[in-house]
Amino acid sequence: MKNNTVIPFIKGTLKFTLFLLILSNLQSVFAQNATILDEKITITFKNDDIASALDKIKNAVDCNFSYESIQLKKEHSISKNYTNTTLREILNDILVEHQIYYAVRGNVILIRTDVEKKQVSGKIITPDGNPVAFVSVVLKSTNYGASTDENGDFNFYAPEGNYKIVVSSIGFKSEEKPITIVSDNVTQVNFTLSKTLENLEEIIVSAGRTSEKLSEVSSSISVLASKDIKQISQYSNVVSDLVAKIPGTNIQTNRQQTRGQYLRGRNMLILIDGVPQSSPLFVTGNMNLLDPSAIERIEVVKGSTSIYGNGAEGGIINYITKKNTTANTFESNTTIGSSISLTEPSHTSGSSFSQFFNGRAGKWNYVLGGTYKQFGIKRDANGEILSPRDGLGETQWYNAFAKIGYEIGNGYDVGVMYNFFSNNQRTELSPVVGVYRESPSTGTFGLQGAESLTRGVKYNHNLKFTLSKKNIYKNTDLTASYYLQNFKTIYDSFAYFANVSQGLSAGQPGVTTKQSGLRFNLKTDYSFSNNFNGNLVYGLDLLRNKTAQPMKDGRVFAPEMDMKNYAVYFQTKAKYNDFIFRAGSRYEIINIAVDDYTTLFRNNGETTGGGIDINGGEQDYRAITFNFGLRYNVLNSIQPYANFSQSFSVGELGRILRTTEDSNIITNNIEDAKAVITNNFELGLEGNITDNIRYKGNYFISHSKLGTTYTEKSNGFFELARLPEKIYGFEFELGFSVNQKLDVDLSLATIEGKVDNNNNKDFNDAEDSYISGLRISPTIFRSSINYKVTSKWELNIASIISGKRDRFSENENGRYSFGQAPVESTFVTNIFTSYKLTKNTSLLVGIENLFNSDYYPIYSQHSGRAADYIKGDGINGKISLNIKL
Repeated sequence: MKNNTVIPFIKGTLKFTLFLLILSNLQSVFAQNATILDEKITITFKNDDIASALDKIKNAVDCNFSYESIQLKKEHSISKNYTNTTLREILNDILVEHQIYYAVRGNVILIRTDVEKKQVSGKIITPDGNPVAFVSVVLKSTNYGASTDENGDFNFYAPEGNYKIVVSSIGFKSEEKPITIVSDNVTQVNFTLSKTLENLEEIIVSAGRTSEKLSEVSSSISVLASKDIKQISQYSNVVSDLVAKIPGTNIQTNRQQTRGQYLRGRNMLILIDGVPQSSPLFVTGNMNLLDPSAIERIEVVKGSTSIYGNGAEGGIINYITKKNTTANTFESNTTIGSSISLTEPSHTSGSSFSQFFNGRAGKWNYVLGGTYKQFGIKRDANGEILSPRDGLGETQWYNAFAKIGYEIGNGYDVGVMYNFFSNNQRTELSPVVGVYRESPSTGTFGLQGAESLTRGVKYNHNLKFTLSKKNIYKNTDLTASYYLQNFKTIYDSFAYFANVSQGLSAGQPGVTTKQSGLRFNLKTDYSFSNNFNGNLVYGLDLLRNKTAQPMKDGRVFAPEMDMKNYAVYFQTKAKYNDFIFRAGSRYEIINIAVDDYTTLFRNNGETTGGGIDINGGEQDYRAITFNFGLRYNVLNSIQPYANFSQSFSVGELGRILRTTEDSNIITNNIEDAKAVITNNFELGLEGNITDNIRYKGNYFISHSKLGTTYTEKSNGFFELARLPEKIYGFEFELGFSVNQKLDVDLSLATIEGKVDNNNNKDFNDAEDSYISGLRISPTIFRSSINYKVTSKWELNIASIISGKRDRFSENENGRYSFGQAPVESTFVTNIFTSYKLTKNTSLLVGIENLFNSDYYPIYSQHSGRAADYIKGDGINGKISLNIKL
């Protein structure tokens, strides 16, 4: 009995002792691992290769490195100072950046490059359990990561090792966790994110042609994220309406060709993934150059800038297209929609279908898709048919998109992007011209003459090849791209182009553009200490652009212009403690060649114009532009900045050449053909008062010695004035989160502009005048309310109120010149709501003009033309079903 008791006791004691020994050994190993990676050291590298750097670390920390038979490349040069920095941060900085990875085994750190990638997955939710979509998930100091889907799930692959995983999203606090990726199983990591209005850590790419934080930019930047695009696209169908949400832009024009949309009163440079869409004929021309379904986000840089070249007098709008965000081999996103007028449904039904596929297979990643839309006629708040003149009714829209990427290895990545876009209006409506300020122009069924008119973007092909290399030499990254564009559009018919001697009562102008270009961009990081670091961005741009303006009937309105553009640029950013200094310059060389041509002869039976022989030749431009900026980030609540920047533009040369009366305008290099240099000054202040209250405000003023102001003459033709211009205004935005369910965003933008008609550097003389309403909009107030009703149901209500502007008098003919008519206030509210039916299926509903406001858009008012006096859309509804697999 006694032995039976003692023996089990001894066995149990031995087992427990063994367990304690194993546990204590494991604890010491884990403790040692944590101690090694979390130990803080001070160390300096000066032109050290990686092997030398590891030797210095070995002498500073009680650890050993194992290279596992790989050869560390000598060309990786490291010159950095680290003060009281953890070993984990140092290794991530000097190794992972060069596609070299590590794992800790006891006090040995294994270093290798030929590692197999392992799966990392997880879920991100709010404190009340709701999934958070579109969250950026990345491994710090690497290119590995993904974005969460609408269920809050993410999944990607990365080499095994020790990392810090960072998650961030607009409206939520960023979070960071250490993780260890091992080969045995899937690494699972979950996050719970709390809401905040702080978004200054958001990464953008447009401001300095490289990735950087919003908090490090010394100018006004606005970003429309995927969520905003999704909401607005449900009650609007065009890109121009997306951009109209941003303070500083003119609001939508209800037209295909988006006339009257400017950025801070000046032309803006439109980009698609950094590819310019402008030409020397039109800087802006048309904003509807692709479908919203192909866009991931829109970045808007406000104020003159030359970092991307010719045409950015008012700033840059960069449409950044979709990219793959999943580690799965195949995912599908399908949206089917239908729209109709809710005032008078007859003939107004529309439909849409969008299909996108994306995924990753080994080193390949892809996004493939397309969209088709068809619209019926448009009606106003009273159910009356809107005039078809350059409208959105009876149009068909096509968009095809492809983006494919391949990871070559050793930091090399290649990619190709292609986008095709077309919108075509073929209407059987005839316009019924109203009386300006008395009755609107409408439409009635019946062909416009022998056949219905066709107008719109016939095609816009964009093709871009990209090569990138991390650390091509000494902390320098390379991005090179070659791009092609082929574009054609046809405008509405205008009596301005009549020639009764040829039996032509009107004419339809068009624009054709073919361009190709190469962009070679380098970024070099530098660091003198932890408190003083930055980067240099520099490169070369080459562009060949051929643009002309043919008439649909075969006549030529503007001759073909063959533009060759060469430019070099340099930009630096230096961070010293809480100060951020930016400066840069760009040297531009442009040559535009034009053959002999004859201006278009116009004869409306009463007046004539054109028909003048113009001698061809070449126009050369040389310009150096500069920018300087300073930002102070001492407090999260108060972050002031100041900025000076310049832009260079050929001043829409095509508009000048097509109506000139000077036979030697090109060879004489007269004032009318000179370039526009715009100087922009800006003071701004932004910050987060609390986690739930964010604000940003700025005041700007821009000057140009040679403007491009067009004034309508008494005979209906236009006259160009190359006189000094001044544009000034302020913008203010306020966002606050009431609770976890309710967010409110408000903004106010006001702008004014004047022309120094007597050129005496004083814009307040009696002879001076205001810039027309075509470029200067009235004060605009915007509001957006987001409400998360339940975990499955969300709601957005967005309103725009535009104020009055009345700066001009009637001309000698008793009417207002084009762009100078008074503008009355308007108020429009739109609503979006979505409900998640299943895990993969959502129902989306949008209502445009919720309160069925009976109004005239700003363009219809300030144009002063009876044919353009067209009302805005009445209440419209759109319902869509989205399926993700």
